[in-house]
Amino acid sequence: MLLQRAFYRPIAQSIRNASAVPKVGLNPPPLEQWDPLNPGEWQLGAGGKLVPRLPEGTRVGDLVMGKYGLYNPAARKLAQSFGGAIKGAKQPEIVAPQLRHFRPIVHALTAVCLVIFVWNSVSLVNGKLIWPYEGTKRRG
Repeated sequence: MLLQRAFYRPIAQSIRNASAVPKVGLNPPPLEQWDPLNPGEWQLGAGGKLVPRLPEGTRVGDLVMGKYGLYNPAARKLAQSFGGAIKGAKQPEIVAPQLRHFRPIVHALTAVCLVIFVWNSVSLVNGKLIWPYEGTKRRG
C-alpha cells in the first residue's frame, strides 16, 4: 500500500500541468510553406515543430535567444575572443589557457598525416608496393 502511494501520480495533475503551457492565438504555417532563411515570427523547435519565436535575450536553460536562434553564451564568448586573437595574430593558448593541452595532440596528428602522405607519394612514384607490403601478392 505504501509503495503504491509513493509511485501514484493522479492523471488530473499531469493534465493540469500540460494545460498550463501558454497557447498562441496564431497557428503556424505548414512546414512546406515555412522558409528557414526568412523565418519571421516562427522558428524551428525540437522535433521539427514550428514554435513562436522568442524575444531576444530570453534565457532557455543555459542558452540565450539571439538574433539567429539559441546560443550558448560561454561558447560565443570563446568564439569572439578567438576572433580577436586571430586579428591580433596571437596564439590560441593566450586566449584560452585550458586549450593548451590540445597542441601536442594536433602536432601528433599532423605528423601522422605527413608520414602517410610521404609513404603514399613514394608508393605512387615507385609504381609498386613498398615496405611493409612489398612481399604481398595482389588479389585478382
